Amino acid sequence: MNSQHTVTATVTVRVPLGARGTLADGAQRIVERPAAVDRLETATVCDISPGLNDTTVELEAELAVDHHGDTRLHDDLTATTGIVSVEHVKQQTAPIEADVG
Repeated sequence: MNSQHTVTATVTVRVPLGARGTLADGAQRIVERPAAVDRLETATVCDISPGLNDTTVELEAELAVDHHGDTRLHDDLTATTGIVSVEHVKQQTAPIEADVG
Protein backbone atom coordinates (compact mmCIF):
# COMPACT_ATOMS: atom_id res chain seq x y z
CA MET A 1 0.00 0.00 0.00
CA ASN A 2 1.11 3.51 -0.74
CA SER A 3 0.08 6.24 1.70
CA GLN A 4 -0.60 9.61 0.08
CA HIS A 5 -2.05 12.88 1.26
CA THR A 6 -2.78 16.29 -0.17
CA VAL A 7 -0.76 19.36 0.69
CA THR A 8 -1.69 22.92 -0.22
CA ALA A 9 0.93 25.53 -1.01
CA THR A 10 1.21 28.92 -2.60
CA VAL A 11 3.85 28.54 -5.31
CA THR A 12 5.27 31.26 -7.55
CA VAL A 13 6.86 30.04 -10.79
CA ARG A 14 8.51 31.58 -13.84
CA VAL A 15 7.17 30.20 -17.11
CA PRO A 16 9.47 30.95 -20.07
CA LEU A 17 8.04 32.81 -23.03
CA GLY A 18 7.41 30.38 -25.87
CA ALA A 19 6.85 27.41 -23.57
CA ARG A 20 4.60 24.84 -25.22
CA GLY A 21 0.95 24.76 -24.25
CA THR A 22 -0.86 27.35 -22.19
CA LEU A 23 0.59 29.41 -19.37
CA ALA A 24 -1.21 27.11 -16.91
CA ASP A 25 0.33 24.03 -18.62
CA GLY A 26 3.80 25.53 -18.23
CA ALA A 27 3.23 26.35 -14.55
CA GLN A 28 1.90 22.83 -13.94
CA ARG A 29 4.96 21.20 -15.52
CA ILE A 30 7.26 23.22 -13.27
CA VAL A 31 5.35 22.40 -10.07
CA GLU A 32 5.26 18.67 -10.90
CA ARG A 33 9.07 18.40 -11.39
CA PRO A 34 10.21 17.75 -7.79
CA ALA A 35 10.50 14.12 -6.71
CA ALA A 36 8.42 14.83 -3.59
CA VAL A 37 5.38 15.70 -5.75
CA ASP A 38 3.43 12.70 -7.04
CA ARG A 39 1.02 14.91 -8.99
CA LEU A 40 -0.65 18.29 -9.03
CA GLU A 41 -4.28 17.75 -8.03
CA THR A 42 -5.57 21.29 -8.64
CA ALA A 43 -4.11 24.71 -9.26
CA THR A 44 -5.74 28.11 -9.06
CA VAL A 45 -3.94 31.03 -10.67
CA CYS A 46 -3.84 33.90 -8.17
CA ASP A 47 -1.60 36.36 -9.99
CA ILE A 48 0.20 36.79 -13.32
CA SER A 49 3.11 39.18 -13.92
CA PRO A 50 4.51 39.36 -17.46
CA GLY A 51 8.25 39.91 -17.81
CA LEU A 52 10.74 40.35 -20.61
CA ASN A 53 11.74 36.65 -20.90
CA ASP A 54 9.13 34.88 -18.79
CA THR A 55 5.81 35.25 -17.03
CA THR A 56 5.63 34.92 -13.26
CA VAL A 57 2.57 32.96 -12.14
CA GLU A 58 1.40 32.61 -8.53
CA LEU A 59 -0.63 29.46 -7.89
CA GLU A 60 -2.60 28.06 -4.99
CA ALA A 61 -1.76 24.40 -5.55
CA GLU A 62 -3.03 21.13 -4.12
CA LEU A 63 -0.26 18.56 -4.40
CA ALA A 64 -0.49 14.81 -3.86
CA VAL A 65 2.60 13.67 -1.96
CA ASP A 66 3.60 10.31 -0.53
CA HIS A 67 4.16 9.84 3.18
CA HIS A 68 7.89 10.48 2.74
CA GLY A 69 7.44 13.44 0.42
CA ASP A 70 5.91 15.93 2.82
CA THR A 71 9.08 16.24 4.90
CA ARG A 72 11.13 17.35 1.92
CA LEU A 73 8.41 19.04 -0.13
CA HIS A 74 9.29 22.65 0.70
CA ASP A 75 13.01 22.05 0.09
CA ASP A 76 12.39 20.18 -3.18
CA LEU A 77 10.04 22.87 -4.46
CA THR A 78 12.37 25.76 -3.66
CA ALA A 79 15.34 23.92 -5.22
CA THR A 80 13.46 23.40 -8.51
CA THR A 81 14.44 25.52 -11.49
CA GLY A 82 11.58 27.85 -12.35
CA ILE A 83 10.10 28.02 -8.85
CA VAL A 84 10.61 31.45 -7.32
CA SER A 85 8.94 31.02 -3.93
CA VAL A 86 6.91 28.59 -1.82
CA GLU A 87 4.64 29.74 1.00
CA HIS A 88 1.88 28.42 3.26
CA VAL A 89 2.68 24.71 2.90
CA LYS A 90 0.23 22.68 4.96
CA GLN A 91 -1.33 19.24 4.94
CA GLN A 92 -4.91 19.49 3.77
CA THR A 93 -6.36 16.05 4.48
CA ALA A 94 -5.66 12.91 6.38
CA PRO A 95 -3.54 10.34 4.53
CA ILE A 96 -5.32 8.39 1.82
CA GLU A 97 -4.50 4.72 1.53
CA ALA A 98 -4.22 3.52 -2.05
CA ASP A 99 -3.56 -0.01 -3.32
CA VAL A 100 -0.67 -0.21 -5.74
CA GLY A 101 -0.26 -3.26 -7.79
